Amino acid sequence: MTSSKILNLDMLVEFENRRVLHPDFSEGEELLDDLIKLSPKLQNAYIVTFFAHPGLGKSTLLLDLQARNPSYMKKDNDANKLIIPVPTISAEENCSVRKVVDSLCHAVGKSTTTSANAAYLKTKAIEALKDVGAVALAIDEAQEFLNNSNRSGVKSVVSFVRSLADAIKIPLILMGTPCYEDFVYAADDMSRRVKTSHHLKIMDSPIHDQTLFYRTSEGMLDNLQVVTGRTLCKSVDRLEFTQRLFIVSGGRIGCIYDFLAQYIKDQEKSGSTKTTFDLEDCLKVLKRYRAPFPLIQPSTKAFKVSPKDLSGLMIKYESMEDHV
Repeated sequence: MTSSKILNLDMLVEFENRRVLHPDFSEGEELLDDLIKLSPKLQNAYIVTFFAHPGLGKSTLLLDLQARNPSYMKKDNDANKLIIPVPTISAEENCSVRKVVDSLCHAVGKSTTTSANAAYLKTKAIEALKDVGAVALAIDEAQEFLNNSNRSGVKSVVSFVRSLADAIKIPLILMGTPCYEDFVYAADDMSRRVKTSHHLKIMDSPIHDQTLFYRTSEGMLDNLQVVTGRTLCKSVDRLEFTQRLFIVSGGRIGCIYDFLAQYIKDQEKSGSTKTTFDLEDCLKVLKRYRAPFPLIQPSTKAFKVSPKDLSGLMIKYESMEDHV
């Protein structure tokens, strides 16, 4: 897109669709693409698990997977038939077998059912997946499987997911926060079906310009410049700015996107023609942006502390893994 001094919301969409791929994310993409290629050859249950704290890219991986394998219409017996290669559902609070099947039916455009019979629900789920030509099934927010009101409810969902994996003969992708490992390993016959696990890790603090967080943030700033023409003012060092972003985002890549996206929205609304932004502009962004994982309270301090104090915070919060 040609850079413009006046921002518009199309720029917001383009910016959010751009990716800065760190190793964990790239490996996750490769794993998912390999699953799609493997799918036609599977003869047995094949479960893949992704573990990550919020804001590290689990849902983004699924969005990108769907974008690479979009739904389409094809002629089938003189009628149009919807093909959905990778149906994706999200587990709900107080999740039950019925809720899983209802979500699946909704995702593929099929009618739901009032039945609570587990065998019938399993049959309906299998038929729905086969009818749309699914080559994989993805379930996001899998930690919600554990948030059932009673232990038997959790057990029934575990049993259903295991039996569904056995029956559909396509990859079953489970994504969620690390706590759902308890769900995966709740029973030996479930854990035995897990073929691969992938972890998305929180990035360590950017104490120098060779850290992963610095390179990731720098890539996002470059994307921002390409899309909007806006650059960080020369009076603010990029490493210093990245360290301030680390405080606001808590080491989460998704939170950096959210922060810069809020900047685009604010600038579009104000009609500003500035071509650079500084710490004062960032403080204005924080009035509307709620930092989900701040390291210090309030998060406005991230853009107020002195460079000397900032260095001390980088040492104090060397890794966010200890603060989750």
